Amino acid sequence: MDPGETPRDAARRELFEETGIRAPLLPVPAAVTVRSCHPDWAATVGVTFLQVLDRRMRLNPEEGQPAAWLPLDEPWQGWFAEDRLRMQECAEQILKA
Repeated sequence: MDPGETPRDAARRELFEETGIRAPLLPVPAAVTVRSCHPDWAATVGVTFLQVLDRRMRLNPEEGQPAAWLPLDEPWQGWFAEDRLRMQECAEQILKA
């Protein structure tokens, strides 16, 4: 987060920087996590916001930020294995609403 940014504002900014997409985010965080990428590093708090988008939208990330639409029902790699499951659960809840 940049100084003075709320977690939601930071998520919206990061969405644009990493995908080129400007979109409102759902008002309530989908998840809040506390975790560390390495045992010797301090833990960080992650706040995840969602938005339903059409995957046909063109991704236009800034240089050095590869972006791709990923299916939630197939394995994909990330820093944390539980991320895919969390996103899949959130998507299912949104579809039921």
